[in-house]
Amino acid sequence: MGSLIAATASYLAARKMRGQWFLRIEDIDPPREVPGCTANIIATLEALGFEWDGEILYQSQRMELYHETLEKLRKRGAVYRCSCSRKLIRQTIARHGLKSGIYPGTCRVSPPPAHAETAWRFDATDTVISYTDHLQGHQQIQFGRDQGDFIVWRKCQLPSYQFAVTIDDEAQNITEIVRGCDLLQETAGQHLLRDALNYPRPQTAHIPVLLNKDGVKLSKQTGAKALDVSNAPQQLCAAFTALGMRPESALQHLPTPELWSWAISQWDHKALLNKKTLSP
Repeated sequence: MGSLIAATASYLAARKMRGQWFLRIEDIDPPREVPGCTANIIATLEALGFEWDGEILYQSQRMELYHETLEKLRKRGAVYRCSCSRKLIRQTIARHGLKSGIYPGTCRVSPPPAHAETAWRFDATDTVISYTDHLQGHQQIQFGRDQGDFIVWRKCQLPSYQFAVTIDDEAQNITEIVRGCDLLQETAGQHLLRDALNYPRPQTAHIPVLLNKDGVKLSKQTGAKALDVSNAPQQLCAAFTALGMRPESALQHLPTPELWSWAISQWDHKALLNKKTLSP
């Protein structure tokens, strides 16, 4: 349901502005991919009446572009090799009394040996990123204080989420990003990458995330149940309600195209302003 709410907000925002809505399969983490998951996502969206524009974009088919873009940043000196493990980072932070969760710049100061297996980090040293989110308001992040240098290319030789989505947003001419508030922190790094690559910044709107009864984000990791699409209108009405809309019970008996038409006409993001979570 949490994923449905995010997809619904994105879809309604696009259709309300008479824009295009794209479907992107972010399949660049093979160890975590579940067989049949992609087909299930597509089938679920179709059953719920989502209609995307153009062909589906699969990140796994775009590795050449990601490699080329990494090389551009490498030649500009915008990234550096990093051999640090998560354990080493935690130990360094604890030893020097640094802020938890922020990379301390170890490999920026002391580069690893040439033969070391490394990731690539973006050098964000002391950069300040400011922007205004449609829902969460003014945001200002100072790297080194609020966030650290971030991974753009992993040791397993695959691009990071940050890196791949930034490149694909530009390739697809994305002007508006609507997604969950749990990804708000990622935006500063993506804007930093866009600036370095001379990409324009899209507008963002980070909607509140749905919590479970224990006050934790609803997700597969916290035991969220899969959607039952046998009654698509009921599921959609639940998503509309979570987004601050008030669908009457009679709407649950409408065909999904009519239900979407109603929702698009009613969509107004103001009900979500400055909210970061939704109660179950």
